[in-house]
Parts: sequence; C-alpha cells; structure tokens
Amino acid sequence: MTNKKQIFYEHLINTEEITLTLEGDCLDKVEKEELIGLIDQTLHQQTLEVILDHLPKEFHENFLKMFSENPYNPHLLAFIKEKVTIDIEKEISEKASKTKKEMLLDIKKSQK
Repeated sequence: MTNKKQIFYEHLINTEEITLTLEGDCLDKVEKEELIGLIDQTLHQQTLEVILDHLPKEFHENFLKMFSENPYNPHLLAFIKEKVTIDIEKEISEKASKTKKEMLLDIKKSQK
C-alpha cells in the first residue's frame, strides 16, 4: 500500500480487513482498486454524515470549509469534539464497523 496522508478520521475506520478480504478474491487489480475506491467513498460519506448529524448546524459551514481546505488536519477532530455532546469517535467507529460488516458479508457472498 502507498504511504498516503490520512484523512483526520481514518484511524477510526480502518479498512484493512476489507482490503485483505479482497486480496483473496479473484478480481483483477483494476476491479479491486475500483471496489476499494467505492468502499472508501461510502465510508467517507457515512463518516461525514455522522459528524454533521451531531455537530450543531451553526458549525457546519466552518467545519466544511476547514475540511475542504485540509482534510488531513488532525485539529478537525478536536474542533468537532469540543462542539458535540457525544463521543464522536465512538459514533464514527460504530457506524464504520457496522458498514464494514455489511460490506464484508456482501464480498464473501460474491466469492461463492
């Protein structure tokens, strides 16, 4: 895997298990990359949805501006955590875990 920068929440939604599952699949390299891209995109959209669902509306614009300027900024998580009343890291992790389980089931079904 390439050593790319991580979006500020990626440590909460580790996709290694899905990637490893795809390694054993009979997809060609291009198909695997496309599927991994779709998985990343889905998790990204769901993570932003969790954040915006819990972040008070008056902070949405500021957050989205900061995120679009530098999605790798680790201070974004601190910004969110000081504005929400829940454990946002737990919420993101739980949503990602549920989604990954569903995706893994789908991948395993397609391998049969």
